[in-house]
Amino acid sequence: MLKRVGLWGFVLGGVAIAVWGAFGLLAPSTSCRGVEMGPGDVCHTSGLAAEDSGKAQRYEDRMTVARQQAPFIIGAGLAMATFGMLLTREGKRATG
Repeated sequence: MLKRVGLWGFVLGGVAIAVWGAFGLLAPSTSCRGVEMGPGDVCHTSGLAAEDSGKAQRYEDRMTVARQQAPFIIGAGLAMATFGMLLTREGKRATG
């Protein structure tokens, strides 16, 4: 019983990841150190010593990366949910 609950939790987790990825694809957003960025903003990165590394990312660059990652997140969530469903079916066949 506990195994079945865990598997359904795994399936629901996969669905949640896929939905999160879909929202990221439909309405992407980006932030720099917790502050929401807008068009024209620049985020300066820092190194390990918390100094300005001289590198900067534009809002447009960060949005491009967010849009490119969304399909992978959706696919990973759906693959996770599908795998969980297959495991629950196998468990039913083995016990029933």
